[in-house]
Amino acid sequence: MIFLRKFKKTSWASLLLLLFIHVPVGKAQGPIAGGYTPEFSANLGYSYTSASIPSQTRLPMTGVTGGWTAELKPHFGVEIEGSFLRNYHAYGTQYAANLITYMGGPVFHPMRGRRLDIYVHGLLGGAMETGVNYDPNGNLLHGYVNKTAWEVGGGAEYLFDRSISLRFGADYLHTSFFTPVISITGQYNLRATVGATYRFGGRRE
Repeated sequence: MIFLRKFKKTSWASLLLLLFIHVPVGKAQGPIAGGYTPEFSANLGYSYTSASIPSQTRLPMTGVTGGWTAELKPHFGVEIEGSFLRNYHAYGTQYAANLITYMGGPVFHPMRGRRLDIYVHGLLGGAMETGVNYDPNGNLLHGYVNKTAWEVGGGAEYLFDRSISLRFGADYLHTSFFTPVISITGQYNLRATVGATYRFGGRRE
């Protein structure tokens, strides 16, 4: 009752002022950052390496290297890669020498320009190498080694459009092969690759 009597005596100007004071003040929201949709790409290229066969001269091998990449962020992604390289007549024998790698790991893009894309990666997995060697008596040995392997490297891609780019890469490989006394030792080889990359849905700006 007391409140009603005071309300009746309140002027319309005071009432409007009271309503204005009690009007909730809206709080503006800042812009909401949009999510990043992963970008998927596949690459395939021609590769060359000069394999360091224990106690023998280096053996040239050629073949293909391909991979699948998921770009989870603008400068970071994950990659799986495989390669198959061969020398058809290793050291003049009837046997072929094959190097098969299968690896995966992170890939980084320190620079992504309008046309040029620089990448570096470090991959871990395995490698199976089949080929020949000679024991200390000159007898021919033929066999294979399948062990853990890794690679580090990088390269560049030149974009022709949003989907297709020319790719150049160089990698430092660690694999394994058998020695003349039939023990396993590590190999360190460089592999060069030139090929193409296709981005599904096109590259995002």
